[in-house]
Amino acid sequence: MLHHPPLPLTKAAPEPSVPEDQALALILITAWAVRTGRVLRPVPISELSPAELVEFWADDQLEDWLGAPPLEWPAK
Repeated sequence: MLHHPPLPLTKAAPEPSVPEDQALALILITAWAVRTGRVLRPVPISELSPAELVEFWADDQLEDWLGAPPLEWPAK
């Protein structure tokens, strides 16, 4: 039987590594592209203009909510 010492309670969780951040970004961008049908130019993200990023990430359905009257709770 192996005995492992307990992990110290004060040890902070490791910071995400760059590859993990890149993988998460790829997942989010891919999911949004599939959902909206939009695609980004095939260049590093840092080379995309702010306008391109806004165009890609903008949620058209949000505009419907902004113009809608506030929701009201049903009367009791």
